Amino acid sequence: HSKMEQEEEEPVKSGNSAFASQLMRIMELLDGNLETKSKQYKDIPLSCIFMMNNGRYIVQKIKGAAEIHEVMGDTWCRRRSSELRNYHKNYQRETWGKLLGFLGHEGLMHNGKIVKPNLKERFKSFNATFDEIHKTQTTWVVNDEQLQSELRVSITAVMI
Repeated sequence: HSKMEQEEEEPVKSGNSAFASQLMRIMELLDGNLETKSKQYKDIPLSCIFMMNNGRYIVQKIKGAAEIHEVMGDTWCRRRSSELRNYHKNYQRETWGKLLGFLGHEGLMHNGKIVKPNLKERFKSFNATFDEIHKTQTTWVVNDEQLQSELRVSITAVMI
């Protein structure tokens, strides 16, 4: 973002403008650093969890510090929250999308009847994939209780 765009988004008091510029620059560097670190995870859902954990922490800290929140502004916080929702959607799609693929009707019917061996194989694959996801993701840590709750609710909604 250019300095002009930042000033259009959030008015900054002239005495704070140098500090505001430096703070915005630091936040951009921090974002870039987190993005780079997240790409070190081979597992895309884990990368999304990493970004959600860190992003949520940063937004909470900024909202909790009145002076910094004033400098960063509500627009910045809303944009960050929107980015966190996108990581959540990506996590859901990458983790649970392939699992839900086993529940489709394709390949289960022949001449209007369910082919039982195909159905049995589908359930077997679903269960094996679910067990693999469960085994892997139970080792992951989500520090924020609200984020934990949001993930539980969204996973439950997808599975139901």
